[in-house]
Amino acid sequence: MKISKFLLSFILVNLLSTLAFGAFNAGVVVDTASNFLVQWEIFNNDTIVFGISASMKTWVGIGWHCQGCQSDKFMANSDYVIAVFNDTTGQLSVGDYVSTPGPRGIPPIPDTSLNGTNDIISFGGYQTPDSTFVYFTRKLVTGDKIGDRDLVIGEIDFIWAHGAAGSNSFGYHGQGNAGRLNLNLDIESSSTDNTPTQGPDYVDWHASLMCISFGFLMPFGMFAARYLKNYTWWFPLHYIVQGTAFACALVGFIMAIVMMGGLDFSTTHSIFGIITLSLVLASVGLGVISHLLWKPTRTKTPIFPDIIHWVGGRLVFALSIAAIITGMKLHQVPTPLIICFAGLIGFYGIIVIWLEVYNRVYPQDTYASHETKSLINN
Repeated sequence: MKISKFLLSFILVNLLSTLAFGAFNAGVVVDTASNFLVQWEIFNNDTIVFGISASMKTWVGIGWHCQGCQSDKFMANSDYVIAVFNDTTGQLSVGDYVSTPGPRGIPPIPDTSLNGTNDIISFGGYQTPDSTFVYFTRKLVTGDKIGDRDLVIGEIDFIWAHGAAGSNSFGYHGQGNAGRLNLNLDIESSSTDNTPTQGPDYVDWHASLMCISFGFLMPFGMFAARYLKNYTWWFPLHYIVQGTAFACALVGFIMAIVMMGGLDFSTTHSIFGIITLSLVLASVGLGVISHLLWKPTRTKTPIFPDIIHWVGGRLVFALSIAAIITGMKLHQVPTPLIICFAGLIGFYGIIVIWLEVYNRVYPQDTYASHETKSLINN
């Protein structure tokens, strides 16, 4: 028995080594830009070996939906295998991942985190500064009802993805670095319609509009409302600036919905973003009500809607910064840029603290409020 096990292991290792150098019977290039090639070989009608290669140094992954689940979103309710090389050691890890049904199904998580099983039998590969090759083997039907979707010797709803060139940091693949297609495992050369089912690429526009809205316009509009009330034009300036900020945020939010095919609650960034825009809508509404209800004869500021509007505006700003920074991390923005953005927000904070201290030390120079101006004018 020991000899038999040894021989079987020896044969399997040599077989996989041979396959690793291109002896697959079937394959298809799913992305010409990265030369992303998927190859496979099926043994005994129950075991499959996949080979994945790309003309860049990056993480790679493939996946498939369950049979009859074509109506599911791009990544939801899918089985994945993701391969990542360690930049320091060069060590390869190949994981068995799953994306559960519904909008919270992404990003993929290990099967074992849901009490599923890791069904990768064996794997191997190599990476150079401008290429990546990985192979792995698993059963067509693993028996893992939690984490795996069965493979069939026929047509499957297939997904592929890779990271940015030169990046082995597993995270959001970015627009254009993923696709979905029908792949036939039963033929040697599969024809594909590799048109992405995701929305168009508005990532740069989305990011730019959100940074303009929450990183520049909104802080200035809040500054005008807080520190420029000595001037009669503070209110027109406030609502023009905040109205423009709201328009930018709304357009950016709509772009995100179009890209994702609907509201997405799968990442910290998207959750922060949805909550932030919801509060923006509430804050704008309270601001309009506050303006309509304002009376020059009032002697104190009411909690509703004025004070709630003020507090809500500050909460919106804080959440928006969290949304922007998590978005930067999600899309692998270089750390120096994230630090610069955080430094800009810190600079805003220093200015506010200085002005608040100054106004307390020299109250005679403090701006006049609506109420103060109304008493002076009367």
